[in-house]
Amino acid sequence: MAPVKRRPSVDGAAVFLCLLAAGCGSLTAALLAIAGGALLLMLNLLMLLVFRPLSGRARSAASLFFAAALYTALRLALSAYRPDWLAAAGPEGLAAAAALFSAPAALSLREKPPVSGKRLALCAAALLAIGGVRELLSAGSLAGVRLLPGGFPVSDSFAFGAAGVITAALLLALFRIRGQGKLNGYRVSEGLVYAACAAGLTAAAGALFAPLTRLFPLPGLWNPFLAAALAGLLALAAGALFREKPNEAPVKEVFRAVFSDGTLPALAALAVLAADRKMAGAPALPLFGGTVAAGLVLGLACALVAAATPRLDTSGNPHLPASFRPLPVWLAAAGMAMLALSVLPV
Repeated sequence: MAPVKRRPSVDGAAVFLCLLAAGCGSLTAALLAIAGGALLLMLNLLMLLVFRPLSGRARSAASLFFAAALYTALRLALSAYRPDWLAAAGPEGLAAAAALFSAPAALSLREKPPVSGKRLALCAAALLAIGGVRELLSAGSLAGVRLLPGGFPVSDSFAFGAAGVITAALLLALFRIRGQGKLNGYRVSEGLVYAACAAGLTAAAGALFAPLTRLFPLPGLWNPFLAAALAGLLALAAGALFREKPNEAPVKEVFRAVFSDGTLPALAALAVLAADRKMAGAPALPLFGGTVAAGLVLGLACALVAAATPRLDTSGNPHLPASFRPLPVWLAAAGMAMLALSVLPV
């Protein structure tokens, strides 16, 4: 039997679950994360049946378009009918990240064996526990009912700050929500290629996004859809340059895998949105909106992930507890990065 060809990819389902856990800043937010996450995944999995005839890159782009359109429609509906749910769900950027990553999560789950009901119940219980503990530590209450005495020390950081993200990681490890290891992950050299592609794709998408949103101003709610559409189309076009040919260089195979990975345009779209929100007044193109800077930051982050994976992933580091597989480890690393950035001078 011929050996199975390895197809490197980022586990979109693990990233999606990390985002949901980060968004469980209270018991109400956890309930919204469970219900919203389940709805997003179900609709994305159903839409993949429609996208089945498409190739890998085209399917990833179409899934991202659908997830962005779904996010826009849901946010419009909630802002009109349940604005209190929007407020409870936490920062808008976190909700947009979870929605956009529901597309690569669905793609990732489609390629895996069916998830058992017991596993789903365990993940839901973990999210509820995360939301309850973080609400208790941030406000001293649970579901709005005050439980801790008035003088008990609480901190807003446990809601949607760094302390809350680290708490979420520890609780995921306690519940043994560990992810799937590095079965399809990028090796260090491949991860550096991914980092370069992420930086380039973000800069290119941002260089188009910034002038388009100024020439044709739309309500800010539509920005995630436009950013996702640009990133998806550019990834589709770039991937077309690396069609499979006989006797090709190995690096071309890596480029083809990178541009077929649904996480790449999702990351680029989120980086463009972050740059547009933070640096909307930048005066010149292609630096307009800070998109080149955002691309470089994203590329550096991906490169650091590629270099650090062998040390942070317990499959290569026996000193970490067995329950710390990539999922809690990366979430804890993100929380510590937020904590470090929060103490830097403005």
